[in-house]
Amino acid sequence: MDCGVESPEVLSKRRRAKWFAIVAMWSPFFVFIFTCVILASLADKLDQPAVRTREMVIALGGVLAAGGLLSGWRALWAGRSVGYKGVFGRALFGLIANSLLLFLAILGVGAFIWLGCQLEKANAQHESPSRLSFEAATVRLARTVKTLNRLATNQHGDAALVAAKSSEFLVQLRMLGDDFAAKTKLINLQLASNMADATSKADLQAKEKIPRDYLETNDRFAAFAQNRNEIYRQELIKAGVSSNSVTAAMNAFISKARDQKPWDANHNLGQAQLACLQFLETNWGRWSYTNGELAFQTKLLEHDYTNLQMQVTQAYQERLKLQHRVNSR
Repeated sequence: MDCGVESPEVLSKRRRAKWFAIVAMWSPFFVFIFTCVILASLADKLDQPAVRTREMVIALGGVLAAGGLLSGWRALWAGRSVGYKGVFGRALFGLIANSLLLFLAILGVGAFIWLGCQLEKANAQHESPSRLSFEAATVRLARTVKTLNRLATNQHGDAALVAAKSSEFLVQLRMLGDDFAAKTKLINLQLASNMADATSKADLQAKEKIPRDYLETNDRFAAFAQNRNEIYRQELIKAGVSSNSVTAAMNAFISKARDQKPWDANHNLGQAQLACLQFLETNWGRWSYTNGELAFQTKLLEHDYTNLQMQVTQAYQERLKLQHRVNSR
């Protein structure tokens, strides 16, 4: 028997080792070209779907690189029994190159996952911007007023006048806003309590003061908010600001007036609440409040009061609906 002739089994293993080595050697080039071509063909837009697509492409490249890495290991393993001729160099190159590509793919996927999370947070903030609370808005206004006061002191001419009048305007806005916030808190507390827990007409009249004050404050704040552009313009003119500077200041300040509906909803709620309290005062002595239950002497009175209460509920729900609509803009 000729010892130089290899058995079919050995020849099969050698061919398999070389095939794995060739795959390991060429796979990094294929992976790199494939990934670059696909990424280059994608649109430049960088939104969440685009980020996810790039993430998937890089992940697929990483899977292919892992396949090349596995081929390199298989080639070296097979070479142990049939020799490393034509195998070792290719397999070693494939191992190193595919390991590097797999490492880069892992980093790339991690980076795009992080970027996707950041875009998701940014989109959430943009689509559902969190409205400032009254307290936070008051703090921000106070800071702005301080800045404007410094400008009014350090600047001269129209710049100083505009800064001073802007500061006065914001102070007025802040006072109206704080007053409205306080009155809103009081009427909300009253809505959450029982209006009939009064022991005298004086108690009812004291309760009536809350919706009256709320109505007055709401209407005053609404008038200021709806006419703020013209109010600001007139303040600048009265201060002697030149027409060019007035125009420039208005262009920087002017904003679209908000819908009147929220103010109307507030007004309707205050009126409905006041009507309920006035009904109880008018019919004093014809109803009783015992153990948390309100009882009227006649069904007609009970029916009328129930209708008034329904109007309060409807007005409150309408206010909530409009507030949600404003907050979701």
